[in-house]
This record gives sequence, C-alpha cells and structure tokens, in this order.
Amino acid sequence: MRLGLGSPGRYAGPLAEVSLSLAIGLAAGAAVLAGVGADPARGIYAMFSWALSDPSAVLDRATPILLTGLGFAVAARASLFNIGMEGQMYLGGLVALVVSLATREPVLPTLAGVAVGAGYGALAGILKVYRGVNEVVSTIMLNWIAYFLLGYFVTIYYPSPQRPWRSLDVPVTARFPRVSELPTAFLVAVAAALVMLYLLWWTSLGYDIRAVGLQPKAARYGGADPRRVTAISMALSGGVSGLAGVLVVLGRSFYLDSHASVMAGMGFDGIGVALVGRNHPVGIVLSSALFALMAVGGHGMQLEVGVPRELVEAVTGVVIFALAVPEAYRMLASALRFGRGAGGTSEGGG
Repeated sequence: MRLGLGSPGRYAGPLAEVSLSLAIGLAAGAAVLAGVGADPARGIYAMFSWALSDPSAVLDRATPILLTGLGFAVAARASLFNIGMEGQMYLGGLVALVVSLATREPVLPTLAGVAVGAGYGALAGILKVYRGVNEVVSTIMLNWIAYFLLGYFVTIYYPSPQRPWRSLDVPVTARFPRVSELPTAFLVAVAAALVMLYLLWWTSLGYDIRAVGLQPKAARYGGADPRRVTAISMALSGGVSGLAGVLVVLGRSFYLDSHASVMAGMGFDGIGVALVGRNHPVGIVLSSALFALMAVGGHGMQLEVGVPRELVEAVTGVVIFALAVPEAYRMLASALRFGRGAGGTSEGGG
C-alpha cells in the first residue's frame, strides 16, 4: 500500500510553529543571559558562529542523537513511550566493539550492533504485549542492565593495558572513514532516516504503525494487529538506537569506557530531538543538527562571553524546551486517547 506524504502546504503550519517556538526559546535564552549581566546578542552570536566554524564537529555530535531520535519517533508513532534508547545504544556500541576486535572490519560489527539493539527493544515490546509491562518501566530497568553489562565487559574482558578504565581501541580497519572531514557515519545516519521515512509512509507496516498509534480499535478493525505492531515498533526503535551506539564506537570515539561517558545521555537527548522534529524522520534530521549546533556552539559561548557551563546548558535547555512543548503536548493527548481506546495491546498473554 502506497501512502503519500500530502501536499507541501500541510507543512506550513508545523514550520510556522517551529519558527515561533525557536524565536520564543532564543528570546527566553537571551533573557537568561541578560539576567546574569552577560551580553545576550554576543552570547547567541558566539554560539552559532562557533558551531558553524566547525561543521565536522556538529555532524559528529548530530549522528547518534539523530538515530536515537528516530528510535523514539518510530515507537511514538505507535503510541509507545520508549525511553530505552540509552540502553539499546550501549549494547549496540558494546557488541560493535567486540565484533570489530574479532573481525577487524566495519560491516559485521554494524549488523551485529543493530541486531542486538533490535532484540533489546523487542524484549520491552514482548513484555508489554504478553505480560502487560508498561514500556516506560521495563526500558528504565533495561537501561540499567545494559549500563552495568557494558561496564563489566569493558573492565573484565576488554580493558586497555595502559588505561584499564577504558576498552581496547577499535582496529583502524574497522573504523568508519572521513571524506574531506565529512564523517561517513553521519551519512549512514541520514540513510537510516530515509529508510525509516519510506517504511513509515510508503509501506503497509508503516500504515499499521501509524494507524495503531492514532486509534488502535479502528486499526484492529482495519486488519492491523496492535500486539504485533507493538513488538515490531519496539524492535525497529531498538535497531536504530543500536546503530547509534555502533556509529559512536566505530565512527567517533573508537573505544568505550566503563561508565559509557562517550555516549552517556545521547539516548535521552533523542527524546528532545524527536519532539522538536515532530516525530518525522526529515524533521529529526534537521532538529538533530540544531541540537548539535547548540551543543558545539555552547563551548563558544562559554569561552567568548565568559559565562559558566551551567548557564550555557540552561540557555540551550530553555530553547529546546520551547521547541519541544507543542509536540510533547500532542503526544500526551494522544497517549491519553490511546489509553481510553486501546482495550490493551497486552491482551492474550497468558
């Protein structure tokens, strides 16, 4: 079944909403700077000019949060609140490291990391379908399991002889290359976004996912199986989140540390990226670039304006909050509607 994206005019409203939210966020961020005696115009200018002077760093930073944003979005399209991207990313990165040390090439580690992330996401989906376990609860616990597994394997089985708090390095032959400072890992992430766009809007599975998210009872009458959609959506979410971990390890850090600090928080950042991008793959590509620009540019604001790091994070947080609120509100309303009309996707579990 082919499902079009609609006329370009349908995007005028969302674009206007995002533009207004961004303007409000920047104005509020400028007010925060002015409130502590800093020059707001200089601070905002320093943020953007610093980031735009180093586009490679921005793309590096955007790559994992683009993918974890996709992971959140595909689950959200089925009215599932997956906050397990962090753990799925950890396991994807860990498996990619282990397999790369054995194979010394990038393809098998990438496939293995995606597969493990998908399996970890599917586990939360299966728990919801067959045991009625809320995905928020299960993914929180699965995040911690993944975190401690990563620390255990890095510390016990793959420590660097010189620096035991971190792992062995990924072999050079297994790393994603850079082309004229363009990280190919970012191109892989964009390709994943295009695949997700096609899947969600031009396949029958994508139709089922979106239909279940909008109205599960009507979707069931239309032939969709909400339980199947739940499990598949969580597996897809985990798969792209696992790919995020793969690309961090093989394309950016080239090692893991026992506390996962090279990727910590990027799974949760994906929630904000998805909300700002309106849970749409194209919007997520753009919002991940904006998030990365603010993250990289924040260093410029800190150095050139002389404001502390905490204030920089407060300014970027205000901007992100302003951008995310409209979609967060819509998701909450949809979740409440889903809860009233689902009749339970966890039925029949034994």
